[in-house]
Amino acid sequence: MTRKILFVILVAFLIFQTPHLSAQTKTQKKAAPKVPEPSLAITHHTIQIDGKPLKYTATTGYLLLKTKRKNQKQMFFSRLIQKTV
Repeated sequence: MTRKILFVILVAFLIFQTPHLSAQTKTQKKAAPKVPEPSLAITHHTIQIDGKPLKYTATTGYLLLKTKRKNQKQMFFSRLIQKTV
């Protein structure tokens, strides 16, 4: 049951935290995008399920990916880790 709840929390988190991508117009110059330094957002939470506390850590951030054309892309990720009691 806790896995289902964690899955629902993860899906809701991803829906509300998805980055919005903007499209470039043809008139804009395609300059090399600046690659930000990788950083993580780590938060600690506790929720009550069936009257029992469930502690977990949520981590989000971007992974930098290199392509064959030497371009760098970003991939958003998030993970939830249940803390053992």
